[in-house]
Amino acid sequence: MQFSTAFEEDVISACATHDRNNRQAVAYHCCLVVRGFFVKYGDYSSIYPGYLTQIHLADAAKAVPEVHVPEVHHFFYRDKGMAYVVMENIQLIEVSTEELVQKTAQAVTWMRSVKAPNEVVLGPLGSGRAYHVLFKDREAPLDFTGVKAVERFFNTAVACVRRYSRRPIEDISFAGEQLVLTQSDMNRGNFGVDRERRLCIFDFTEIGWLWESLADYTLLLTTEFAAAVAKALDARRSPNLDSKGRVRYLLAMSASSSLEGPQARRPVGHQGKIGYLQAAITTYKPRANDERLQRGAPCTDEGSKLARPYMTDSGQH
Repeated sequence: MQFSTAFEEDVISACATHDRNNRQAVAYHCCLVVRGFFVKYGDYSSIYPGYLTQIHLADAAKAVPEVHVPEVHHFFYRDKGMAYVVMENIQLIEVSTEELVQKTAQAVTWMRSVKAPNEVVLGPLGSGRAYHVLFKDREAPLDFTGVKAVERFFNTAVACVRRYSRRPIEDISFAGEQLVLTQSDMNRGNFGVDRERRLCIFDFTEIGWLWESLADYTLLLTTEFAAAVAKALDARRSPNLDSKGRVRYLLAMSASSSLEGPQARRPVGHQGKIGYLQAAITTYKPRANDERLQRGAPCTDEGSKLARPYMTDSGQH
């Protein structure tokens, strides 16, 4: 299907108007319907990996009659960094929560069977960063180069918690785990049922390959909808789940610094001002009765990004 430059300009204009009129709304989303197509837009750095992942998943879904992934018709971007995905506008039907949960559980099982391409370390296709609730603002602050780099990142926070906690905390390990395709935003609105009663999957900017225990964390410890899906799957608590819950509070609190690791992979536009987790070791002391930290419950504390020295497998700081 061919799309003209005039169509692209109409999409850009419609998105700009939508953004201008709705940005202050509580339920604002960077998506709308233009000429019968569903359009998602945003920064190229986040939209492009989601676009590639959606294409990959849609191709895999062709062999699964119970799942419907929106077909992408067109993708384009402009010099100012905005990108646009023009896709099928799926008509959804109302179903009971119980039916949606059961169908979502089936889709989660299928997604976990979609193997990660060789180039994926953690996250989506296209060198995008992983999304997960454990990361500040839900986005990984680093371009990890391997599983050891991911472990080092988390265990630096574990060491900090261990310094001030009387209760033992285990190191976080992903040994023996597989990368599984995961929707990191397990919100009911990211799933639906079409007229053929197929389960539809949405919001591909937060879909990517995660280590199994991170995917389990998303199911067991994020939203009520996710917990219902986990129950339908009879999901069990995976190793280190308690440790992950306890470091979540800290990962949102690290202090700012301009230090970087010698092996850091700088993204375009990087200005050198990055977070540095070691600074938190001298500034962070959990409150004695901080029940959220002790039970690993979700927290919303803000903090700056973490340090790049923990992103490589080399271990160089």
